[in-house]
Amino acid sequence: MNFFRLGKKEFSLEELLEFNDLLVSVVKGQAPMEQTLRITSEGASGKLSRVLSKLIDSLHRGNSLAASLDEQPGVFHRLYRETVRAGEQGGFLDAVLESFSSYLWQLLDLRRRLGQAMLYPILVVIVAYFLLIFIGGRTTYTFLNFYTEDQREVPWSLEILNSFFVVHTAWMWVVPILFGVGWISWMRSNDSRMLSLSGGARLMRLVPGVSHILRLHRLANFTELMSTMMEQQVPFAQAFQISARASGDALLIQSSEASNATIDNKANLPPFLEWLMKLGIGDSKVGRPMHYAAQMYRRRADTATEWLKILAPFLFLVFIGGGATLFYVLTIFYPFTQLLRDIG
Repeated sequence: MNFFRLGKKEFSLEELLEFNDLLVSVVKGQAPMEQTLRITSEGASGKLSRVLSKLIDSLHRGNSLAASLDEQPGVFHRLYRETVRAGEQGGFLDAVLESFSSYLWQLLDLRRRLGQAMLYPILVVIVAYFLLIFIGGRTTYTFLNFYTEDQREVPWSLEILNSFFVVHTAWMWVVPILFGVGWISWMRSNDSRMLSLSGGARLMRLVPGVSHILRLHRLANFTELMSTMMEQQVPFAQAFQISARASGDALLIQSSEASNATIDNKANLPPFLEWLMKLGIGDSKVGRPMHYAAQMYRRRADTATEWLKILAPFLFLVFIGGGATLFYVLTIFYPFTQLLRDIG
């Protein structure tokens, strides 16, 4: 557990992944859940031990796994509890949990890559900012004194720059503090809020392409689970609802709850997947095509992630670092060119 999560009850993404993988091994191995969790809790420590103890106690009272998770809403995100409930009700808890583990891995990997991509541009901005404040402010002050002592009319641009530096010299720590708060918010977003991109995880929405990548991963998980249940001849409406809730995609969940056996525009599905879904309503054999479609969406998500890993540092550096550097250069050279023009 990192420093920023001290005192937090909710599982981090890593802790949730560890717990979910534990459930996957129990369910797929068809081991007695209460007994297995009790053995695991004996070797666990800290938060996991406390969570498992409460979970075992609830299971011992005869509650289902989903109901037991509901007793700890501060630890387990609502989306995760709904996902487990959907898997239990449909009888595909193992497949649902495996799909959720895959999605957690994708979130963790994407978050790590974005963190690496943002670090260098942030350092460039901070260095450029302090250079701007100290060197740019000193240069502007020197030019202003020259105009004043030489009894020349001070250019309006120089007066604006001087006012800017006077204010920012007094408040120069505000910008680094804002970056620090943003970084801390990013670090604190390493919890279940990442599942819905809420809280500090909202910063990910500001990065172009992130929402599209996460959407592709959710579509891949949804389609893969639909493929499994269609091959097991689960009724289409039931398979649609379970897969949508397990994917965590708000549009799919809304569409599955609003319709019993139809596909509406609310789901915003890609044309190929929408066509397969409509074929599935008529009991067509679409399980295998959906399996290949899931692989296709996952490959697209992986490709988009690789492009983001390459382009994000460049874009951050150009637009953030480059913008700060350009402003710094203009602050130094514009008053100088103005002075040369006035002297000439």
